[in-house]
Amino acid sequence: MFFPWVRPFLILFFLLMGTSISTRAHAFCWASTCQPNGVICEHPSSLDCGSPLYWPRECVGFSIQQDGTSYLSFEEASSAIVAGFNVWLEPFCNGQPPGIGLIEMLNVSCDRVEYNSSAGNANVIVFRDKLWTHPESPDKIAVTTITFSPSTGEIYDVDIEINSNQHLFTVSEPTEAYDLVSIMAHEAGHFFGMGHSPEWDATMFEMYEPGSTQQRTLSIDDQRGMCTMYPPWPIDLARCNPIPRHGFSPECRSEQPEHGCTISHSVHHSHAQRWSMLLVALLVFGFSIRRRMH
Repeated sequence: MFFPWVRPFLILFFLLMGTSISTRAHAFCWASTCQPNGVICEHPSSLDCGSPLYWPRECVGFSIQQDGTSYLSFEEASSAIVAGFNVWLEPFCNGQPPGIGLIEMLNVSCDRVEYNSSAGNANVIVFRDKLWTHPESPDKIAVTTITFSPSTGEIYDVDIEINSNQHLFTVSEPTEAYDLVSIMAHEAGHFFGMGHSPEWDATMFEMYEPGSTQQRTLSIDDQRGMCTMYPPWPIDLARCNPIPRHGFSPECRSEQPEHGCTISHSVHHSHAQRWSMLLVALLVFGFSIRRRMH
């Protein structure tokens, strides 16, 4: 069991002492409570403000929207999504994985980005084949929406939308299409609270070159940010609780029966334990196409 009040002291300790991953200077960034896209970086900058966003839980769950995408089989898409999450859970924190577990839960029917303060929830990954829901940002490959406490930075809910309406995705080796594992690895970083990195070789760099698989592999910069936010901690995935705040439901709020919720889940890796509900704020991240140099 991880006590939430311990985390700020662990983060401060790791920032002051550093980790032994590398001696190169880095500038990883975390998303923060400042709007619209405030960040907190290892090396302070003019953008630094607020408190970092983080999951206060020992494990957290995610669900894939059951319609998937017509451009890939559900198995291909699901495997790519899991692979994207997994790059953040490898034992790169001095030989140990970050102190957060992730569990893949049931597929869900709900395809909306929503957080319910009085009904069941799910952290959903959804493909937008028919209509991209962010017309103001047609160049975005994917968008991650985070609901969190503006006073503490505790993450309540994360939904990821993949723009399959305007971009072609692949799970095979480099082509001119968009590598789904790379895209999911970037969005999974946001899922855990990472912000955009200024390092061009980082998975959290905000631009993507079509056909590239570079972002399937975390940079030292990415690893340091993840290990500092979630210092290694023993987690029993068989016993930790990934159920979202207010319960888990595969249905959107409008379809949920009163006083009903679902609690079953399946397996995978994440971190947990805290209750309290204050004001809710939203942070939206996008992932853009890198313009080619001519």
